[in-house]
Amino acid sequence: RGLEQRFPRVRYEVIVIDDGSTDGTRDEFKRFSPDICIVESGHRGPVPLLNRGVEEARGHFVTFLDADDQMGQMCVSRLLAAARRHGRAAAFSYGDYWEMATDGAVKRISLRGNPFNGVTGGFLFRKSVLHALGGFDESLLFAEHDMIARLKRRGYHGNYVEEPLWTYLRRPGSLTADPEAVARGLEALRAKHGTNFPIRAY
Repeated sequence: RGLEQRFPRVRYEVIVIDDGSTDGTRDEFKRFSPDICIVESGHRGPVPLLNRGVEEARGHFVTFLDADDQMGQMCVSRLLAAARRHGRAAAFSYGDYWEMATDGAVKRISLRGNPFNGVTGGFLFRKSVLHALGGFDESLLFAEHDMIARLKRRGYHGNYVEEPLWTYLRRPGSLTADPEAVARGLEALRAKHGTNFPIRAY
């Protein structure tokens, strides 16, 4: 879910990066709207898909959504308004989100004072800044946190929206559900930056 935004449809584009799905993804999206751009990537993994999406995007800003997560109807408009609050120095914006467990339990995750509490889907980035930094580091599991750290080091900042804007589904089979994969990902991030980041427990 994420296509029903309360934002003029002519002002944003939807790009679907199909990582080798076999469930009729292309047909379903085309049935919803014929102007959705669908790009086949061929099992490249999550972070290369982010970079491919940025390459394909024609607008000045980009945001992301995994297939099983849900974007609230005000997400794009709220994040875009926040990113524009303080001119070009605001390289990104972000907001709170709902986290849904597999049993349906939901809790609010706050990012106040700590964007590292977020995950990829809750950020909106200026495309020009992502290009300037060479895109997301495809060797990292936590590439979004690496990007935030690099942006801050360059003097950019992000603007916060104190409102849950989307829903993140915790799935047993995801990479972040694997404690060993998470530990390796955090160690790789620490090794690159020489510090630990205040990332919430997975």
